[in-house]
This record gives sequence, C-alpha cells and structure tokens, in this order.
Amino acid sequence: MLFTAVLDDEHGSMRSLSDEEAFELLYREHSPSLYQIAKSRVSEADASDIVQSAFLGLWKRRHGLPLDDTRAYLRGAVRHGIIDTLRALAVRRNQVDVESRSASDEVCDPDQSFESAEACEQALRALNGRTRLTVLLFHADHFTRRQIAAILNISVRTVKHDLAAVHPLRSRVA
Repeated sequence: MLFTAVLDDEHGSMRSLSDEEAFELLYREHSPSLYQIAKSRVSEADASDIVQSAFLGLWKRRHGLPLDDTRAYLRGAVRHGIIDTLRALAVRRNQVDVESRSASDEVCDPDQSFESAEACEQALRALNGRTRLTVLLFHADHFTRRQIAAILNISVRTVKHDLAAVHPLRSRVA
C-alpha cells in the first residue's frame, strides 16, 4: 500500500495508518501550498479544481505507482493542471475573441483615425494565427511572456519573436 505510514501519537507509541488516514494527512499537509501555487496563476475555482484533480490522480494510482516523493508528484500534477487550464482558456478566447472582436481596439491606439485603425486591423489579420494570438494575449489580455509560452506550449524566446512582429506592424500603420 502506497500510503501506509507509521505515526507517533501523543503518548509516544507507534501505530500504523490505513491508506485513507495517511492520504488524509498528506492532503492536509500539502493542499494549502499547492492551492496557493495554483491560485497565483488561475482563478480560485480553477485552482481548487486543479488541486483536487492532482490528489484524485494520486489516489487512483496509489497501488500502481512507486512514488518516492509524493510532494514532487503533486507539484508536477498541479503545474500541468495550471498549464492545461491556461491553454484551455486561450483556446476559448481564440475561438470567441480573435475572429469576432475588433483587434484594432485592443492593440492599436484607439485615438487613431479611422484609416489608421483599419490599417492596424488589416495588419493584425495578416499575421499568422499563433503570432496574432500571441500579440492579442500580450497586448489585449495582458498575459506575461512566460504565461503565453505556457498557454501556447512554446518557448519564451518564441513569444518574444512573435511580439517583435508588432514593430513592423506599427511602422506600417503609422
């Protein structure tokens, strides 16, 4: 059994814990810090779901996984949960926002003339899908370069390269 543990009680005697008791102790010990990590990147509701999923995955695998470091397993599961959540958020935004909203209002200067705003929107449409999404996530949704890299499963350097595409865009519009 993965979670069978020995516990010192207040009288100094040792007793063996069942899987359920040991798992509960593990949950109480690690869930607050895991929740804080997740909450720093996603909403509270998503953070709670991510932590619950990590522990559920650990429970389901308790007999089949030889885990030397359950803390590392849980941190990895939470990290992957955060990435999956951010990626799903980006996909939803891409499906709903990128095609339907006016990108010129978000990325281009709203005080521009109509012609300049139209040119900016055309220039954004000319960018490939990933570059356009990177630019919108950065300028319109205010994600960091690191967050964008995690969402799109690309390197931070690639994000920087994609954002560099804005400089020629601005010179074309100006």
